[in-house]
Amino acid sequence: MVLLRVVKNQTQSQLLAAIDMQTLARLDALRNRFEELAPIVASEVMLGKRNPDATGLFRQFLARAGVHDYERQELGAKVGKVRRRLKYISSDGESAAETLALEISLYRTRRGDRRYNISWPSRDLIDFGDVLVFIADASRNIILVNLKSENSSAPMVSSVWRTVEELVKIVADESAAEIVVADADPKPSTKMQGRTSDSALRSVIENHAVLVAKRIYGELGADYKAIQDVGKPYDLLVPLGAREVHAEVKGSMAHIEAVFITEGERIHSASYSDVELIVVDDIDAKFANGGWTATGGRARRWLSWKPSPESLKPINYRHQLGQTFELFDLGHGTDGLSRDDTLQRDAGPHA
Repeated sequence: MVLLRVVKNQTQSQLLAAIDMQTLARLDALRNRFEELAPIVASEVMLGKRNPDATGLFRQFLARAGVHDYERQELGAKVGKVRRRLKYISSDGESAAETLALEISLYRTRRGDRRYNISWPSRDLIDFGDVLVFIADASRNIILVNLKSENSSAPMVSSVWRTVEELVKIVADESAAEIVVADADPKPSTKMQGRTSDSALRSVIENHAVLVAKRIYGELGADYKAIQDVGKPYDLLVPLGAREVHAEVKGSMAHIEAVFITEGERIHSASYSDVELIVVDDIDAKFANGGWTATGGRARRWLSWKPSPESLKPINYRHQLGQTFELFDLGHGTDGLSRDDTLQRDAGPHA
């Protein structure tokens, strides 16, 4: 494999394709931990602008994560600018990882250009070729991780992130910490149920939605104490008069028009005669005193819920790995890289 070097005047796609193997491993680890992120390589054009253009990848990330939608924003920086808190995580490779509390401004010019600005205390924090990873935290603010690629004009001498697990833990700890939003716009509307990366927050959101569902059925005449938490393949068993309702419950902080369902949930809804769907969205979640709390929301109920084939869209596939591949030996660290030139045709337990 040829490792490309970052050179000037390349497009963002070319810069991303040139990421070295060590940085790529860290990026993959972050992708496995956080649902929504966007990697951007610091280009000559980007470093030359105080207010860089928001690339398509960056705009899509902001919209998917429910952070900001440029397409719904008013034109003009003075009237339509949106501010979010931003945590910057980096290291010079010789000291502990550094975290800075900054701010990012998102706006459109009068001509309609989509721009952003970060309140850097010094422009020297970012170098040409740095791999910047934008991550949305649970409060819809942004964490910015500088992976300091080997292709950077100022690469790290020795990574303080000795393992990718350590890197992920540092970012996860910052994601779980409380952060205050200054002058933020109202909660944006998204069409798809979000998948938050924080397991504690996700649990609080799901539990809040289940409690709301129980209250709804209680108001409909069900004995609250008789409602049973099932979990799989549906959430609640609800004795409702002569009926025995199986309720599937979904919760989200966003304003949604679609939800994720598992294959087990789909099969159960098709096979059982009395399944209902309860969706609680627009939930407010706050982090205080070491934990998350959830309140409010909008609740909707679908009777005789059976998802039709046309309402379902596959977004993931399970891929069985093939038996012919190239094997790269990373040794005990990630500094060296060697390739076994023999194609492995009997992968055995490593496939």
